[in-house]
Formats: sequence, structure tokens, C-alpha cells
Amino acid sequence: MIKYYFRLSMFNKIPNPYLICALTVLGIVLHIVGDTHRIFALANCDLLLIMLLISGNAQVRIFLFVFAICLSLSLFNYYDLFAGLTTTFIVINSILKVTYFLWGWIKVLSTLIKKQKITGETISLAVTGYLFIGVICSFVYFSFWEISKDSFHLSYARDFELKSWNLSMYFSLITLTTVGYGDIIPSSRWLMVFASFEAITGLIYIAVIVARLVSSYDAFD
Repeated sequence: MIKYYFRLSMFNKIPNPYLICALTVLGIVLHIVGDTHRIFALANCDLLLIMLLISGNAQVRIFLFVFAICLSLSLFNYYDLFAGLTTTFIVINSILKVTYFLWGWIKVLSTLIKKQKITGETISLAVTGYLFIGVICSFVYFSFWEISKDSFHLSYARDFELKSWNLSMYFSLITLTTVGYGDIIPSSRWLMVFASFEAITGLIYIAVIVARLVSSYDAFD
């Protein structure tokens, strides 16, 4: 029964690919330009809506529960209610976000693999899957940034102008696209390894998934 439920929920059709892609772009933009905790909270609500659309009715309660935990942990840190547990809350928050967005990314990939006929919706979903890589990695960078400000080296004093969520999302997307401006450099060896694998994952995704879909695209569908 559990196995059947997992398969049913994992491979059901993802609705509104265009809307999901647009909301993903909006969430990324809000993370980068948002300069207050209210905008940051709005960006997280936007990402929750994306996951609810992807999951469908089957996992609504699960994702609402996960979001409630993440929101509570964020509020605890913001109001410094449990000062001694700040690092623990940040790590748990990051793990939860990475887990449920990784699930969403796997579901997007499974949907793309099953597609026999490539349409504009499929291409839109493929773009969303690519952006999800950057979003997932940004959660990891954000947790490191919050725990230790020395995790990254900035070439100039941008840390006085921008928030950690701005810089983590920006750095993740720059790494994903292998642009590498060099204005933000990981100071930890393990972060360097993680950033390297993010870049490699982005290249493999483009080479294997997006290239295949674009080559099979039926413009007259």
C-alpha cells in the first residue's frame, strides 16, 4: 500500500508548468532583491506555493507541516527566542527545505523522462528543474552564511549592503551557470567542493536533459 501510494504521488501529472516556472523565477528574484525579512518571508511563501502545485492534493498536509516547522524555526532565530539553539535551528531548517525541494526536483525529472511528446509545457518544466538546482544549493549556502560569516570571502564590502539570503541565492545561480565573477569565493574546502559539484550538475543537466528536450520539441503541437 505504501509503495503504491509513493508511486502514485511521485509520477502523477504536474499541473500548470508555466505558472510553476513563473513562480520559481519570482521566488528567485525576491530572494535576491529582498532587503527585509518580510520580503524574505514572502519569497519563502512563494516557494511553498510552487511545491504545493507540484505535489498536488496528496502531499498538501505534509508540505504545510514542513513549511510550518521551517517558519517556526525562522521566527525563533529572528526573535532570538532560543539563543543557544540558533545553529541547530538553522541546520534543521536547511535540511527540511533541501529535502522537500529535492523531492520536487526528482518529481520534475521523473515527469520529463516519462514525456513521449515534447511541448512548450515540457520545456517550461525543464527550465524549472534547472532553476531548482540553484534554489536547493542556495539553502545550503544560506545556512553556512548564517552560521559563520567567514564561510565566504567577498571581494568588496557587499556584506554591509546585502543580506545573507541575497548573496546565497546570487552566488548559487552564478555558480550553477558557471559564470564565476569571482566577487564571492567560498573559504571552506567543503563549500568549494559543493560549489564545484553544483556547477557540474548544472552542466550535465543542460547537456542531457534540456538539449534532448529542445531537439525533440514539436513547435506545431
